[in-house]
Amino acid sequence: MLMRYIYPKDINLENTIFINRSNKILILNKGKINIFGFVVNLNNIKIIKEYNNFKILLDKDNFLEIYDKFLKTKIKNYKNIIINNEINSYILYKNNEKLNEYYKKDKTEIDIYISYVKKTGFLNIPIINIL
Repeated sequence: MLMRYIYPKDINLENTIFINRSNKILILNKGKINIFGFVVNLNNIKIIKEYNNFKILLDKDNFLEIYDKFLKTKIKNYKNIIINNEINSYILYKNNEKLNEYYKKDKTEIDIYISYVKKTGFLNIPIINIL
C-alpha cells in the first residue's frame, strides 16, 4: 500500500491540539486543512549505522528541535526525539529498511512524520515514521 502525505508550507504551533486517548496522544494541527502529526524535513544530515541501530546526525539549525521542545512543554513525561551530547545532536533509530536504503545511498535529506505520542507506564514516546 502506497502512503501519501500532505506537506504543509506552514504549521502554526499555537493551533496544535492534543487529543488524549487511553494509549496515545494524538497531535492535531488545525488550519485551512486539519493535519494529524507533524511532517519534518531534515536536511544536512548524516546517517551512521551502528550495529542494529542508525544514528541520524542533525544539523545545528533543524526544525525538529523546535517541534521536540514544543512537545516537551505540552506533554507530561515526554521522551525527547533528539539526543544531545557534547559533540552533536542526533536521533537514534532501530534497524529499518527505508533508513538502510537511505544509508546506502548516502542521503543527506529525509522527511520524518511524528504521527502521535504513545503512552507507556513511565514515558510518553513520540512515534516517528521515516518517509
